[in-house]
Amino acid sequence: MVLPSKKKTNLNSTSKSKKSATKKTQSKAVKGPKQPASQEIDSKVKREGKKVLLHLSRMKIKSLPDEVRKIKDASELYLDRNLIETLPKFMAEFKTLTVLDLHSNNLKTMPLIITCLPHLRVLNLCDNHLTSIPPEIGQLTKLRELYLGLNKLKSVPSQICSLKQLQRIGLSDNKFVRVPKCLRQFKQLVAINFKGNPFLNVTIKECAPMRPKGMLVIRESVLCRTCQSMCQSFRERLENAQTVPSIQTRNDSSINDRVNTLLRQLQLAPRK
Repeated sequence: MVLPSKKKTNLNSTSKSKKSATKKTQSKAVKGPKQPASQEIDSKVKREGKKVLLHLSRMKIKSLPDEVRKIKDASELYLDRNLIETLPKFMAEFKTLTVLDLHSNNLKTMPLIITCLPHLRVLNLCDNHLTSIPPEIGQLTKLRELYLGLNKLKSVPSQICSLKQLQRIGLSDNKFVRVPKCLRQFKQLVAINFKGNPFLNVTIKECAPMRPKGMLVIRESVLCRTCQSMCQSFRERLENAQTVPSIQTRNDSSINDRVNTLLRQLQLAPRK
């Protein structure tokens, strides 16, 4: 009579172990990237006079947590090096935002909610998976710096010509085969970065309309401000892009020769 009782205890123990194992697997499956708590987000806020800066870099977040909504008076928002695929609708409430950094995320398309930020001056979308830019980007009329390097772009929309205050645009490491026609209409641009695109040379005919105010089409210019130390190909920033005689590159005689040749052909080279 002892044998059946032993079998029952064995069955019970095995069933309990199976249940505990299934609970563990279920708990593991439910777990994902942790959303930052409210206190953690508050610790990321920095105030510099009237400016409110929010740094949420390197937090492995896939979406912007709701707790960010209470900091809608932020003037600069840094979301770089995360796993973000889109932005929530409440981003439209950030009416005072002037800097938005989304480089090194998982964006496949530019979130249209960005075009609802009327005072945006700097937009960094480097190192994502963008294949196109929506025409609504023309609504960002106060934009001064636009960084789109390290994506999969072949063209930019003609509506980009509406960005009358744009001074710098980074298009390096994309799939451009020629200078987009719409960019030739800009007269206030300081520098364009085309480094790492399929075309080998920028022809003089394409560069000629860009001559006003010493605008430079130099493929060795900066990729973007914040990506220099971590992007696929490092770029040297041109410290004095507006002052043509003070152009310096990275101790590379071949690069210097190409730049000086281009400047001479554009009649922008410094006089000897």
